[in-house]
Amino acid sequence: MNEQFSLKQLLIFFVLSALGVVGNYLNIKLFFGVDFIFGSIAALIAVRILGVLPGAAIAFIGGGFTYFLWGHPYAAIIFTVEVLTVGLLMQYLPKHLRYLALADLIYWILLGAPLVFLFYSNIMEMSFSQTSLIALKQPVNGIMNALIAALVVVGIDFILKKQRIPIGTILFNVITAGVYVTAISLTTIYAYPMKGNAEVGIENELVTIAKIAAENRRSDVDLSQLGPEIIFAKAPMDNLIHINGSLYVNLTLNKGPAMKRWKQADYVVQLPLYGLHGDSTHVIVKKNASQVINNLHQLYVRAFIILAIFSLLAIFCAAAVTGWLLYPLQNLAKHSQNLPERIEKGETPQIPDSPILESNQFANDFRNMAERLRLSFTEITAANDKLEKRVEERTKDLKLALDESQIANNAKSDFISNVSHELRTPLTSILGSLKLIQGGVVGEVNSKIETLLGTAIRNGDRLLNLVNDILDFSKLEAGKMKLTTQPVKAVTVIDSVIESTEGLIKEKGLSLNYEVGNDITVLAEAKRVEQILINIIGNAVKFTQSGEIVIKSAINGKFAEFSVSDTGCGIPEDKLSIIFDSFSQADTSSTRKAGGTGLGLAISEHFVRLHGGRIWVESKIDEGSTFKFTIPLV
Repeated sequence: MNEQFSLKQLLIFFVLSALGVVGNYLNIKLFFGVDFIFGSIAALIAVRILGVLPGAAIAFIGGGFTYFLWGHPYAAIIFTVEVLTVGLLMQYLPKHLRYLALADLIYWILLGAPLVFLFYSNIMEMSFSQTSLIALKQPVNGIMNALIAALVVVGIDFILKKQRIPIGTILFNVITAGVYVTAISLTTIYAYPMKGNAEVGIENELVTIAKIAAENRRSDVDLSQLGPEIIFAKAPMDNLIHINGSLYVNLTLNKGPAMKRWKQADYVVQLPLYGLHGDSTHVIVKKNASQVINNLHQLYVRAFIILAIFSLLAIFCAAAVTGWLLYPLQNLAKHSQNLPERIEKGETPQIPDSPILESNQFANDFRNMAERLRLSFTEITAANDKLEKRVEERTKDLKLALDESQIANNAKSDFISNVSHELRTPLTSILGSLKLIQGGVVGEVNSKIETLLGTAIRNGDRLLNLVNDILDFSKLEAGKMKLTTQPVKAVTVIDSVIESTEGLIKEKGLSLNYEVGNDITVLAEAKRVEQILINIIGNAVKFTQSGEIVIKSAINGKFAEFSVSDTGCGIPEDKLSIIFDSFSQADTSSTRKAGGTGLGLAISEHFVRLHGGRIWVESKIDEGSTFKFTIPLV
């Protein structure tokens, strides 16, 4: 039972409590002195739905009502103990034997019947015959209630809760109910007319005696020899209960079991007399009903013994038949558990044949399926072993190829690095010498030489930048590039970049605008952030024929976001995913016109990632592009 009821459970509790009281009030009379009451149905339903203790509480409430019906508390005690015991048995019986009717039968054999004899025979001082009848009747009544409760719970689970019902529960309850209802019906047909038949005989006997007494009233005949008490009265008796015909009964007790009250009652026949002298009297003949009731007791006890035997047979046969029918299915379910794992371990399910045709066919199909599964698993295992071997061989080949590729890549990186160093040193010297000549160190140069020197210096600078890009890229690719970060003002970086690129932008006839926050400080290596911006601006200048270039910086969460926008030709959408690849350009024909190796954005992307940021591009054809990247704030 849950420690705390929900509102729904509380409502169910009150409804079942009310049904328990009504069930004990609206009884069904099987035959004289034997009534079936149904209060325990609600209590047993509560055991299955709410738990043992709520079910026992409902049994006590419903059983308590019998105190007002019968004038004693013992029925309430027996009903409450019944529900408690059944609830506990439903928890601790083996799972395949957890049936309400079987649990109720066990209760009545072990506790219920002994309690009936204790209360009714020892305390209430009923006769052995009366107590035996109660001890036989109440188990039959209780087991029938348990069957009804079980069928109601199955209906609730199936219809309302949409749960799957174990076939064993359905088979047991249906078989038991079928046999049980048949036995009770036959017993009722046999026992119901017994009292009526006996009373017809009593009526005939008393009427005959009354006539004899009337005829011999004035004679000297001893009427006491006739047996029953004969009274001549001037008026008929009052407060009699009519039975049938001329027969009445005089019940002096109003409370208690029917048979106990009737054993102390008298059957009465009274006939009017008209004497010879005109006096008017009645002849009344009375006979105690105890002999009839005792005979009925004996007949009822025999009937209920037969019914109890049928009950035992019904329950045990239902359990046996259910077990016999379910065993093949349970066996299949047992062998099908973890079937793939068991076959993987090399086990073969051993499923015995079944005497039931359908179950045996099912078992054969299952065996065939298990064998096919085993063969398939063997084939899969062999194929898997072969595949693993091939994968192992391919892995070795790939590792060898990767090692060779790594060696070649390292050789390439070393070669590029060495060549770049070797090229940069003389190139720097050449550019320095050309700039000295251009500056007039060796004398005044004429305009023609000035033009040639400018061309040489410009191309030398391009060549030096290319060498520097290749050297940086080789270091980045080899993982040898390290950053030295420190707090840097964004405005300082952008000012330096503008100073470096302003001439290039104006030479192309483009305008330059920028929006920079003075309070933005990033944790970065200033030289590398400048290089990122210069590479992006260089690309923007190359691919923009007219318009403007806009540089911005702003705070975006924990990062500073830099952006460079242009009004150039834009980048096709299908090229956006490769724009940051090394040696890649969105349009190779444009590359040829604008120049470049395709390393600038790749290097920029590496530097952004080294700082812990990200870089992306937004672009529309013929409208321009915006490159954005983030650098962590201090």
